Amino acid sequence: MRIFSLGALVVLYLTALPVLGQDREYCERIIEKLSAPQMQGRGYVKHGVEKAAKFLEKEMAEIGLKTSSDYAQHFKLDVNTYPGAMKVKVNGKELRPMDDYAVYPWSKGIKGDFKVYTPDLDNWDIEKIMSDIKSLDTTNLFVAYPRGFVKAFREDLLKIRKLGVPGFIELMPREKMHWFVVYSERVRPKTTLMMANDMLKPGSVVDISLNIKNKFIKDYETQNVVGYIPGKVQPDSMIVIGAHYDHLGCMGKGNYFPGANDNASGVAMVLDLARHFMKKENQPDCTIWFVLFGAEEKGLLGAEHFNENLPVPKSQVKYVINFDMIHTFSDHLNVFNGNNEKELFQKLKNVYDAKERPFELLSKENSPYSDHFPFVKNDIKALFLTTFSIGDPLKYHVMTDDNDAFSFEHWDHFFELIKGMVEAN
Repeated sequence: MRIFSLGALVVLYLTALPVLGQDREYCERIIEKLSAPQMQGRGYVKHGVEKAAKFLEKEMAEIGLKTSSDYAQHFKLDVNTYPGAMKVKVNGKELRPMDDYAVYPWSKGIKGDFKVYTPDLDNWDIEKIMSDIKSLDTTNLFVAYPRGFVKAFREDLLKIRKLGVPGFIELMPREKMHWFVVYSERVRPKTTLMMANDMLKPGSVVDISLNIKNKFIKDYETQNVVGYIPGKVQPDSMIVIGAHYDHLGCMGKGNYFPGANDNASGVAMVLDLARHFMKKENQPDCTIWFVLFGAEEKGLLGAEHFNENLPVPKSQVKYVINFDMIHTFSDHLNVFNGNNEKELFQKLKNVYDAKERPFELLSKENSPYSDHFPFVKNDIKALFLTTFSIGDPLKYHVMTDDNDAFSFEHWDHFFELIKGMVEAN
């Protein structure tokens, strides 16, 4: 252990504090702004994602990043949204969105009073179930089934569908309910809810009242937000540092998903790095493109579009670093695709090994679930950095992923890893 005098420690502290404080305050502001109610979850209701994009364009302009397209790279998508009513009652008791239930994003709107038939889930007997359903008014009936049923009893589900029921309810543990907007490019004929499995009793028929309003939007125009810093030595070589800025939007009026961790955190890190490299004394050797991808939650559409419209030939892209969920109540930083890109991962690990770190750096197999993946498919080296692991007790795709739940515990270390990796060239 090194020994410092008290005076020397005070000088070091006062010297370092303004720089770290300024960066931290900037990142806190970005995360707070992106996860605020005005952004409506950065989805496709009330122009939430457009508001976020305009805010981020302004940030890139203030940083001083160069652009060839006013920071916007536009593309279109189809999406099913829920801008209005979202009310569900079981036996007269109003349920809470995301606490008790959620609507699957491909579901059509529906309004009215129905019955819900919940089979005996522990003694699944399709013949008895079919008999029970036929004894009821199938035109006014929802059928509940357990999570995993679709795969295990696909043929049984098809039989039930043919009876003309208007919808289904998938029962699952409350902690397993996470919303998503992928597969929302069309509206399916049945309305399907996910619901906490303690809301319905097996072997019962209960009343359910539904008022769910959807709006399908075709050819919604959205965008990536892009800017770059030209390299001083190899301006024709390109590094991409990116993160998606979109999130889930709203599931009914007033029910928005803040997305502080997913992925305002990644956006703040990208902009923080851009501010660093924009300083004259920190200008990188290679050109860096800072890309904030749109429509990741819709199926990596922004990253796909960027790959189809690269600003340079593919051969000139050295590598891609993608941040997605770097909330840091964690003792590890996962590097997906590190096992496949061993040389690239080693560059990162060299920086990691240069000093003691309060977390593990873990090389992982590839994952198809973030914006690095279209680059991998395009034969471009790419790593995906996240503190998230399946099973972690993080607030993932829920309405409580807000600014209050965010931690900067290892933020400076994560920043330093990418800074050092880029500077090592």
